[in-house]
Order: sequence, then C-alpha cells, then structure tokens
Amino acid sequence: MPIHSSSDNARACILPSKGIIALTGFWLVVVYARRVSRMHLVAPAAVVAITIELFVINVPFNALVDQRLYRPDLPIIDAIHERSPGEPFRITGTGWVLMPQTSADYGVEDIRGSDPMASASYMNFFRLIEAEDDSFGVKRIEDLAQPGVDFLNVRMALAEPGAIPPPGWRVVYEGADGTLLENGFSMRRFYAPERLMPADDALHDQLRSIDDFRSAVVVDEPESMHNVQPESLAITEPRSGKFRLRINAPDRTFIASSQPHSPGWTVRIDGDPARIHTVNGAFIGFYVPAGQHEIEVKYVPMSFWISAVVAVLALLGGVGVARGRTGRALRAS
Repeated sequence: MPIHSSSDNARACILPSKGIIALTGFWLVVVYARRVSRMHLVAPAAVVAITIELFVINVPFNALVDQRLYRPDLPIIDAIHERSPGEPFRITGTGWVLMPQTSADYGVEDIRGSDPMASASYMNFFRLIEAEDDSFGVKRIEDLAQPGVDFLNVRMALAEPGAIPPPGWRVVYEGADGTLLENGFSMRRFYAPERLMPADDALHDQLRSIDDFRSAVVVDEPESMHNVQPESLAITEPRSGKFRLRINAPDRTFIASSQPHSPGWTVRIDGDPARIHTVNGAFIGFYVPAGQHEIEVKYVPMSFWISAVVAVLALLGGVGVARGRTGRALRAS
C-alpha cells in the first residue's frame, strides 16, 4: 500500500486548482473562437487541454511505470497457469495473500473484492465464507474448507509458505513466494444440482444449511424439488462475458451456475431466449428441455446499447455537419 507524505497531500490539494485553471483556459478559447468565428480552433484546444491534464497536471498520479515493477514474474503464478483446466475456474488467497486487484493484473479470476460498487446479492452470498474481520473493507477468506468456496468454482488458492492444506485440498507448488493449493472438490461453473429448494425469507439460513451445493441449491420458483441429471454437459466456449454450453438431457433439467446474475445477462437455448432463475440468491440458473441443445450465456448490458446508439448518432451528426459545410462552400464558390 503506498505511503503518502505531507508534501504529497499538499500537492493533491493544489492539483484541483490547476485543473480548474486549465478548464477555464479551454472555455476562454471556446468563447474567443465563437466571437471571431473561428470554431476550428476548438478541437486543437481540446487536444492540448487533455494532453496537459494527462502528462502535466496528473503526472504524479499517472506516472509511467515499467510493468515488471507492479507485476513481477512469480513462479507461483506460472504454476497456476500451467495447471489451468480447459474450463473457466477461479482462485482465491487466504488471509492477506494476493489481493483481488493483483489477481486481475495476473489474468486470473478471484472471488474476493473490495469495491464498494460490488453486487449486493453476491456479497450477501460471500458472507457465508468471508472472515469476520473485514479490515480496510477487503473481503478475506481464512477457511477454505467451506461449501461456498467449492460452489464458487475455486480450483486453486494461494497461501503463505509452509501452509498446511485443509481436507480436500493438496499442495501443488511450494516456494519462497508462497504455497499453491488445489481444490479436489471444486465445482464446475455450470452444473445440474440434484435437488432444488424454493427460496424463502430466511435465505441466508437456507444457504447455511446446505453442506454440499452439488446436492442442493436455492432457486426462485423451482418447478419441482428433484432435478434430472443430464447425460452430458460441456462448456465449449469459455470467455469473459460469454459462455457456450452443449447439453444432452434425458428430460427437462435445471442448470445452476456460480456466474453472478445482473441486468444484461441473457440465456439462449438453440437461439431462443430462456428465462433466467436466481440461484442461491445471486447466480444464473435456467431450465433446459429434453434432448441435445446448444446454449449461449452472454452479458451485454444496457449501457453497451446506449453507448452504441450515442456513437452512431454522433457519427451521423458529424457527417451531417461536414456535408452541410461542404454544400455551403460549394454554393459560395
């Protein structure tokens, strides 16, 4: 964690005033350009203002640093990638080992987080496994031998050197940079549970009562308690924000997952939209009819469509303005 001196704090107080001065200067250019009918000056002024902000005003906070200084090569990270399965998986760290933001730097998916914008439903589920002391707002894990850890598709965990693996885990790497543990009970990202429990008001107590999420999950409005097991289920395309599944089910079956559900996620079965059910209060689930099917689980939030529409409108507007100016110039000539 970076340590800031008093001079750093003083600089931080001065920087906003510099930003205000730069912004004021830009708007003075805009006003001047309008008065002298030289609006072509606005675009270069904007480029200059942005350049000053990034490379002069904010340089103490956006210093260019060699990648190896904040993401050094670690044998334990190499061991994770070497043992990566073909399907998506997650990792975690015990205690203060490997913070979640660092996990993202190394290209691995962590189950922990410290972002205050995190999904409330996911964090409610995470309460099942988190350490009681959430110092600095960081959600930590001390006990790996919990059903919730298995459910969250945690295949590997990083621990301190010399750590002893809990039941179901084994040491697959040990060095000066830590101990890498592999979970023998890790669950797949998408699977068919044996039993479905209808959600009630005491959801947290329901989840606490389940000692293996393979045997049971809590679902909103399940069609029945018993669930049919598919003959085969494979993830054929594991990508960030998009999964393709292939399933062969002897009868209608329910597929649960540990993929957090939020607005923007869609499920299509053979190209047709399917209803998403909430699993364990926070995750994606859906019914699949009997037979062989191709399933697409995809995340395209509304913000994507809004930004796309704005971009198209801006492009059309820019083309219209350019054509209008060209037409006026031709008429004038």
